[in-house]
Amino acid sequence: MEKNWKYYLKRIVLLLCVVVFVVSSILLFREVISRDKSENDYKELRKDVKKKPKSEKKNYIDFDALKAQNSDIYAWLKINNTSIDYPILMSNEEEDTDYYLLHNIDHSSGRPGCLYVEKEQSKVFTENFNTIIYGHNMYNNGTMFYDLTKFQDEAFFNDNATFTIETESKIYTYKIYCAVSHDDNHLLYFYDFKTPSGRTKYIDDLKNTSDQYSHVRSDMEVDVNKDKLVTFSTCMTRDSSHRYLVVGVLQNEQNKEK
Repeated sequence: MEKNWKYYLKRIVLLLCVVVFVVSSILLFREVISRDKSENDYKELRKDVKKKPKSEKKNYIDFDALKAQNSDIYAWLKINNTSIDYPILMSNEEEDTDYYLLHNIDHSSGRPGCLYVEKEQSKVFTENFNTIIYGHNMYNNGTMFYDLTKFQDEAFFNDNATFTIETESKIYTYKIYCAVSHDDNHLLYFYDFKTPSGRTKYIDDLKNTSDQYSHVRSDMEVDVNKDKLVTFSTCMTRDSSHRYLVVGVLQNEQNKEK
């Protein structure tokens, strides 16, 4: 009787292991399919939405075409010498400010999600002291905010100082102030960006970060009463307790030609 009990127990354990393996494989397969489909969608989107104004040679984003794809898109981010060339979204879902953390541009669920800003912030970049843009570090295929990790290299950080954000009416140019590792506290709740003291604490914490991944431009100073920031936030590769932040300071605000 004892032998039969051990025999059946082994069979049950083996069966459970098989079930776990099959379910895990299915979930992994679904994530890979979702990830690859989403990146292909972005490639097609880039082709469809970039257009040239009449008197200039640079491309503008066609926001009418973007909004036809998803009405939550309100800006476009481009960081030179990286693969980061994506729309920025803000969810209209009433109770789900992090909707695009696990929803794609076509509203399908899963990764890689989208670059997004929480709706507690304004869509007008100059109305926020610090606009925080979130995105996944997709280290498995090098997409979304994965290339922020390039700024961990000091030479790359020094040689790549600017990025642009485009909206329907403006082009904003930012200079990168720092790229640092940070704990996983929610920035909007941890720092009071509405007060000079809260803003100063944020800048001081950024400046005082000292590790192999963190760099701050010593020739830049942030005026917490005048400057406008954008912070990119993504996971540290294989370190769930920290985030990697790349912070830019607004240098120029240009009206787009109509």
